[in-house]
Amino acid sequence: YWGWSSNTCYNRKNAMAYEVNCNGSGACQAPAELCPTRAIGSGTVTCHATCQDEVAGSCTGTTAGGCINVSTGTLSCGQGICANTVPKCVNGAPNACTPLPSTPESCNNLDDNCNGEIDEGIAPSDSAMEPNNSCGSAHDLGTITEGSSTSFQAILAEGDVDYYRFYGKEESSICIPFTGQDFPVTVRVTPPTGDDCTDIRIKLFNDSCNLLKQVTAGGCGVKELVYVHDGSCTNDDSEHFRVEVDGYAGAWECAPYGLFIKFEQD
Repeated sequence: YWGWSSNTCYNRKNAMAYEVNCNGSGACQAPAELCPTRAIGSGTVTCHATCQDEVAGSCTGTTAGGCINVSTGTLSCGQGICANTVPKCVNGAPNACTPLPSTPESCNNLDDNCNGEIDEGIAPSDSAMEPNNSCGSAHDLGTITEGSSTSFQAILAEGDVDYYRFYGKEESSICIPFTGQDFPVTVRVTPPTGDDCTDIRIKLFNDSCNLLKQVTAGGCGVKELVYVHDGSCTNDDSEHFRVEVDGYAGAWECAPYGLFIKFEQD
């Protein structure tokens, strides 16, 4: 064997008949005399540059070249639940990394469809209230009688804005004559917690969609808006209101938030 060159073991070039001389004793030259002086011949084995090392002491004299498999770390591919890590080499040959299968996106704080986004494109589970993405198409909550309240859960999905309409009904206009009556309207939103924490903004409108008051705050805490509806002793102070709930600075989450609305007399 001639030796190693660029991970390939070469033998020595064969000696043709016309190249062989007598050895001075009436016989042809023997292989042991000829081989050590022959030039490089053809390659016999090639070790992979990354996945194999040459066996020490091989490809020399009459010892054939040999390769030994080596561990060269891992390959990673895919993202989300498709992320996969495999050995870079298997049995001395390069390995291929194939992402794991994807699944349809679900509300679980994972990138199920492996596109780099989490929980996106999920239809709101409060579909009975949808579509309510504009003040003019607010979901009607019905009547909230003076001193009573309503509460429920809804979803503020990607790109979603929720509008609700309710009728705050005065039960009694009895009061001291020529004095006013105040009717506080309380709107409270409890955002999802933990990994689903979402900053939420609240706006209160009259029935003509004119803004009365809003609360915009971060920090994933409970948001509460209190608006005092001004009434009088002589009139029925019942009124329709509309509420907007949306993500602060574009925030959204497929987990439910809690909404509480109360209409009362002060």
